[in-house]
Amino acid sequence: DAAADKALSLNSSDRDALMLTTAIDIKLEKYDGALKTLTKLQSVDPDNADILHQIGSIYYKQQNMEKCTKAFDQLFSLCTKKESIVPQKYQKAVIILLKQHASKGNYSRVTEIYEALPESARDAETNLDAAKAYAHQKQFDKAIPVFEKLSLSSDDRFLLCQSYLRGGMKQKAKNSLT
Repeated sequence: DAAADKALSLNSSDRDALMLTTAIDIKLEKYDGALKTLTKLQSVDPDNADILHQIGSIYYKQQNMEKCTKAFDQLFSLCTKKESIVPQKYQKAVIILLKQHASKGNYSRVTEIYEALPESARDAETNLDAAKAYAHQKQFDKAIPVFEKLSLSSDDRFLLCQSYLRGGMKQKAKNSLT
């Protein structure tokens, strides 16, 4: 702790060394020590995406989804403040975040996150979560093309049918039922 406090008062290369130390602690599953150091680092550098990513990753490994979601939400907001697409090194974390919001029914947040992910980072589950979120928000023009890319279960096919109907596409709705 004393070394961490001293490094925080010094230059950024010392902070980089602390980040490396926390990465090693995480690998060794010494999460409490890593969190303590990361929290101190964050107090000095609150807009550091790497710190937020590591904090969220620890909480994810500890299955503390509330704190994981909070850290990854901050990470997502920070990333999209600078760029419209999430950088590759944070995409896995952002997909975890999308799934968390989908499980809670936070549909507008799901679509916001989905639109910031490049096509190459979207898997079938992510696409399905986004299609459902668009449909629940009555954004059928966005839901339909995403649904059409997927192999759908009965419930999801029914949601696509509803999207067709509400989007004024009666024949497509009829065809989707057969």
